[in-house]
Amino acid sequence: MSTLATLTASPLAPALLILGSVTLTLLTVQLLDSLYKYFLRPGKNLRKCGEWAVITGATDGERLHVEELARQERSVFGRIVKLLLEDIQVLQGI
Repeated sequence: MSTLATLTASPLAPALLILGSVTLTLLTVQLLDSLYKYFLRPGKNLRKCGEWAVITGATDGERLHVEELARQERSVFGRIVKLLLEDIQVLQGI
């Protein structure tokens, strides 16, 4: 008897088929959800949160957030820590 015939003749075959199908479906849904969240979903409307944004500890990583808020013509109040003098001058030019 072949291996495939032995597997399909097993009493566990239908249960394993269902378990595999459910697992594959859940993984597919999670993948599609992640693709939507990180690549397809539009940005949030921050205007409904108020007209001011407070950024604390705006180091190099947070500088992009400050620049984006300034580009959207938001009032930004921030405490800038550990930035080089030239980085501070760039932020003042926004």
